Amino acid sequence: MNQHSNTCVIPGSPTSRTLFAVPPSPPQTPSLTGPSNKLPLWLALYFPKLSLEVVTSLAENTPAVAFEQQRQAYRIITVNDAANQAGIRPDMTLATARAMVPQLKTFPRDQRSEQQILEKLASRATRWTPAVVIREDCLLMEIAGSLKLYGGLQSLLISVDSWIQTEAHRFQTAVTPTPASAILSARAGRTLCVTDRGQLVSHLRDLPVGWLNLGRRRNDLLNRLGIHKIGGLLRLPRHGLARRLNPTVLNQLDQLIGRTADPQLFYTPPLTFYEDVALIQDVDSIEFLLPAIEHLLNTMGVQLKHSCTAANHLNWILTDDHGYSLDIPVQMSCPRRETQVFLKLSRLAFEAIQLKRPITHLALKAKLLTSIPEDNDTLMTDNCNFSGDPTVLLDSLQNRLGFKAVQGIRLNPDHRPEQSWMPCSPGELGPTFQSSPRPLWLLHRPRHMDIKHGQPCLQGKPLLLDKQIERISSGWWDKKPVKRDYYLASNNQLRVWIFRDLGSGQWYLHGIF
Repeated sequence: MNQHSNTCVIPGSPTSRTLFAVPPSPPQTPSLTGPSNKLPLWLALYFPKLSLEVVTSLAENTPAVAFEQQRQAYRIITVNDAANQAGIRPDMTLATARAMVPQLKTFPRDQRSEQQILEKLASRATRWTPAVVIREDCLLMEIAGSLKLYGGLQSLLISVDSWIQTEAHRFQTAVTPTPASAILSARAGRTLCVTDRGQLVSHLRDLPVGWLNLGRRRNDLLNRLGIHKIGGLLRLPRHGLARRLNPTVLNQLDQLIGRTADPQLFYTPPLTFYEDVALIQDVDSIEFLLPAIEHLLNTMGVQLKHSCTAANHLNWILTDDHGYSLDIPVQMSCPRRETQVFLKLSRLAFEAIQLKRPITHLALKAKLLTSIPEDNDTLMTDNCNFSGDPTVLLDSLQNRLGFKAVQGIRLNPDHRPEQSWMPCSPGELGPTFQSSPRPLWLLHRPRHMDIKHGQPCLQGKPLLLDKQIERISSGWWDKKPVKRDYYLASNNQLRVWIFRDLGSGQWYLHGIF
């Protein structure tokens, strides 16, 4: 890194996956912190073998290619190292490639799988910046706004490199002030780290014009004119360049060097999470699934944290290779994003499950919610203790005993005591209304009371009646009418709620305070 320049070239080994092998700065050399956040800075992650990697996992010593149909011919899209050494190149027809290498392995391109892989990487890349763009075979990340958060450009690039090595087998990278130049440099294998737009042209001038994807006719025209490098193309008169090629080519060059704007459509992660893992061996016991469960929950936890979302329902999907599938739901009473709580509730839900056959795949699916409780994260995360949170206790009971076994109660707008409450989901609110004092402990059915010397008795002992507190005459509409006078009564042992049926004149015990 030059102390008097805003340009650094990051070396990388040609046999290594990483192209962000940034050497430590000398003691007297200031570290690169990047440009001002007001200036854009784009990081391109290019995956040269993506079309082939999504359709096969063949060893590199076996010649293999991915192809697609273009007009009337099948053309090569991606080649592996063995096919490249045999002389097979992209854009070659499939018939020619097979004639050159009869033992060549060929695979049709699966663009849907490629898009799914790129979307998954883009969703995870939002941990570094919310400005992520998906292109056909690469990702673009606008990182100028993230430099201060991650301690400067060099620190951010090392962190991104450490992450992408766990996600992709082969990739190429570049950092430049414009999105077009970042993609161009990454695709060309030019590992640049340029932060000054004024120095961009000097680093692009030596690249072949073929990397601009101008088309065969325009490339042939430039070859006849003796223009083989981008630098020579930029030196041509603009009017003549627009007339001979096309005004769109001129606009493409202006976007490349930052002379005109190049707006990008940023990727918006979906409010869902889905991840599956193939188990190393068939699993017939829940205990052996715990490492995979923890891995999937940690992956989801990272996405929840960086997308500022939460989840209140998880769905575990266990499958085998013969079509067997088992769904295990995990529900929560409120949105959460604590991995430890997810793990605790998942283990409780799995305890009631008996596997009928060995499992080969485990998947986790969740719908993410943007509305989460406005609580700060705990500073000492290693000592998190959720035992004081009543909602965690409620969720634990529901996932262990079953969702129908744990219920709440709420008021029901009916004056009859036996009809004035109803079961509900825990925490659900119902209507409220005022009434005379009533006991919380109601008998399942009112109990008939004996009368001695004109006073109702409980266990042979007379009760002392207080004043009448309530008369209820209701229920005529559902053929369960009641006409009762309720009293408070007590003795030396307890205080009760009794009533006199106005139709029969009998006394009944209905509740205990």
